[in-house]
Amino acid sequence: DSDPEPSDDDDDDDDDAVWATDTSAVAALARAKEQLTDASASMVEVAADELEKKATLEAAAAAKAAEESESEEEEDERIAKVRGYVTKHDAKETAEYLVSDKLGCESKELGVHFLVEALFDEDEPLVPQIKAKKAYMIAACGQDAKLQTALVCAVELFITESATEQFKQYVAILKELYDEDVLDEEIILKWGADPKSAAKFGVELETSQAVRKQVKPFLEWLAQDDSDSD
Repeated sequence: DSDPEPSDDDDDDDDDAVWATDTSAVAALARAKEQLTDASASMVEVAADELEKKATLEAAAAAKAAEESESEEEEDERIAKVRGYVTKHDAKETAEYLVSDKLGCESKELGVHFLVEALFDEDEPLVPQIKAKKAYMIAACGQDAKLQTALVCAVELFITESATEQFKQYVAILKELYDEDVLDEEIILKWGADPKSAAKFGVELETSQAVRKQVKPFLEWLAQDDSDSD
C-alpha cells in the first residue's frame, strides 16, 4: 500500500501557523517601534524644554549684565571726570566739584566714593599714595562723620575689588589714614564693628568679615589706645 498523500487541510494548517508567527513578530516589531518612537519623542520634548530653559536663563543673564554694564559705564564716566579734574585743581576745588551739579553725584557719599576711585592707582602701593593725596580726602570729608564713614567704606571697596593684591597691607593702609588725620579713630572703630557698613557700596558681607579679620590687630590696638586715653 502506498502512503496517503498529504491533504490540502494539512497545508492550510501549516500556512496558518506561519501566518500567526509572522503576524506575532510583525506586531512585536511594530510595538517596539512605537515604544521607541514614544521614547524618542519624550526625549526630544525634554531636550526642547531644557533648551528653552537655558535660553531663558541666558537671556536673563545677558539682560542683567547689560544693565550692570550700563551702570558701570555711567560711574566710570564720572570717575574719569574726577580723575581728570584732580590733575588740574587743588583739594579745595576738587571737594567743591564733587558736590556740584556739573559732576552730577546723587549724594555726597557717592562723591567720596568717586574720589577714592579717582585718586588711587590700584597697581601702586596705597600707603604712599594716601600720604600724597591726603589733602583731597580731608577737604572732601572734613570732620563729617557720614563722609568719613563713606571714605573708609570706599577704601574697603577699592581694596577688595580693584587693589586686591594689597589686601595683606590693609593694616598699614588703615593706620596711614589714621596717622594722616584723614579718619578719626571713632569712625574706624564703628566701621570695624559693623561688617555691613560697606554693603551700600556693594561689598559682600563675607568679604567685609574677611576685611575685619585682617585688620583686627589694628582695631584692637586702636580700641586699647582709646581706652588708655580715657
